[in-house]
Amino acid sequence: MPHKCRMGTIENMVMVFSLVPKSQLVIANLSNELLTLVVLILRVYAASWFRIEVHHSIKDGARHLFHFISSTRYLPKKYCHIIEPVMSRKAYFAAPENILLAMITNDRCYIRTLAARRIIKAREMGPGGNCVRRFVILAVKFGAT
Repeated sequence: MPHKCRMGTIENMVMVFSLVPKSQLVIANLSNELLTLVVLILRVYAASWFRIEVHHSIKDGARHLFHFISSTRYLPKKYCHIIEPVMSRKAYFAAPENILLAMITNDRCYIRTLAARRIIKAREMGPGGNCVRRFVILAVKFGAT
């Protein structure tokens, strides 16, 4: 049975997006800013929203953040300077715990092994008591590859 999302089945959404003729997507006399905004919504926001609707588990959060950041790389620098601070404030899934969770659930065996080694190493180095680590949103390095 296909996964249900708010707009219907995934197949229906793909069909609706594929039926729009490409000639209707190109509209003359648009300003560059408006055209950039439309392209941002179609390439980044709609694609990210669709990915989140399909893969809505917490284990996929860091993957969604990576996809969102990598899909904004085509934008000019003046728009990246607007988007990056917003993504930094909302980057809960860039925390080490969430990245390790994404690594543990990765399809590649060597990534899962690396995550397990890092968890074991962190447990060995960690403090000896029952202390609670404070959750802090870290700065995201957008230039990293």
